[in-house]
Amino acid sequence: MFFLYSRDGIRAYICLSIITLLLSIPILVMGIWLKQQLSTECEAFLNAPFLTLGTLILVFCIAGICWATRLQGLQLCCHGYIMFVLLSTLLGYTIFALVVSGKGGGEPLARRAYKEYRLEDYSSWLHKRVDNSKHWTNIKSCLHKSQVCSKFHDKFGQDTQQQFFSRRLSSIESGCCKPSNDCNFNYTSPTEWIKPNDGIYSNTDCNKWENDKDVLCFNCQACKAGLADDVKRHWKKTGIVSIIFVFLLILFSFMGCIVIENP
Repeated sequence: MFFLYSRDGIRAYICLSIITLLLSIPILVMGIWLKQQLSTECEAFLNAPFLTLGTLILVFCIAGICWATRLQGLQLCCHGYIMFVLLSTLLGYTIFALVVSGKGGGEPLARRAYKEYRLEDYSSWLHKRVDNSKHWTNIKSCLHKSQVCSKFHDKFGQDTQQQFFSRRLSSIESGCCKPSNDCNFNYTSPTEWIKPNDGIYSNTDCNKWENDKDVLCFNCQACKAGLADDVKRHWKKTGIVSIIFVFLLILFSFMGCIVIENP
């Protein structure tokens, strides 16, 4: 049987709720930061859980402060239970993000400043996610709309071969906007390369490359790997910071539950 708080209990619960509220703000901010840092809007679906859970936790923290003087202990305990579920979900998702982002990375090339990417180097979940034909069709359409390779051409279109080879490209630019180094195509411009007539390629991406600005290497495995790397890098940064705040949130929410059970 739960009863109304004493005045000191209410104050303690409100103080803990305010601390929890302040700790929840960085979670939401990191979700917004992640959305802005991803190279294109095409990856936004992958950061949605951070934004959604961060918003819900913030709302329930505010609700807990507003309800502290009105609700009985049992009702506040239900509020605490919902918070625990939300925080556990966020913790699980954060750990998942850290595990998923633990594998993969660019491969350095001789006499090139940029790196190239292989989809098989990344976690199986991320690999399957971007290699799924339905998902990739939507992502590819989004990449076209975001004009990632048009902007790439605007930046580097006048480069000589040596200038271009000295550029530090993003993973998406490297994977989607130019052919693989394995192909040994002759350079004309960053988005225009000449295929040898007698070319035989071990890398299947070489046959998928076209100088057409609407094709380029958007059908290549390297393009999928470039997007996977972009997600991986930002998830890792977000996950490391997020897990610290999640543990603090769980700690103070647990203390709030102790206050509820000991009015």
